Amino acid sequence: MLLPCALAEVTFVVAGQLTSQVGRLLRSLWLIGVIVFGVNLASYGTAGAALATVRLALLVTAFSSFFLSTDPDDLALALVRLHAPFTFAFVLAASSNYVPVVMHEAQEIMAAFEARGLDRGRTPADAFRFYAAILMPLTVGVVRRSLRLGEALEARAFGVSRKRTTLRQLRPGLSDWLLGVGTIAGIWAIVGLHARF
Repeated sequence: MLLPCALAEVTFVVAGQLTSQVGRLLRSLWLIGVIVFGVNLASYGTAGAALATVRLALLVTAFSSFFLSTDPDDLALALVRLHAPFTFAFVLAASSNYVPVVMHEAQEIMAAFEARGLDRGRTPADAFRFYAAILMPLTVGVVRRSLRLGEALEARAFGVSRKRTTLRQLRPGLSDWLLGVGTIAGIWAIVGLHARF
């Protein structure tokens, strides 16, 4: 049942020339894949554990390819155009813009740890300890950055004006309509296959 989803995602990744970025992201998540496989192995056997790991890979591929190919500001404008609340669209765009910043900060923390003689080790347990040690300074940095963003928004009276204007307006083209119709048709086909089997 996951074959149509996998084919659609591979087509999207190859057409969008995102193969190297998505591949790098999937390689960096090998430890989470091992944990998911191990947890599901005890309950569902080898086939169930492999299926859960494939589902995780497909989920990561879908979200990463979407956010790698979509400008967060364009996504916010599209959501506002679909009459979503501006606060929700802004929070989504701001969090998407901060993902590369947080990734860069995580790389700096890892480089600092390695400069002090701590490395990922050779076993999954060593790698787990290494990444767990990174989480605390990374979380502190993220919380500090979010507090700064909140203060900046309050200083600019965010949310006071109900009617907002934008510098540019998004207008759907022919390719957008074709992609939308193709996506809806694909979802209906997958639901139909799932109901049949």
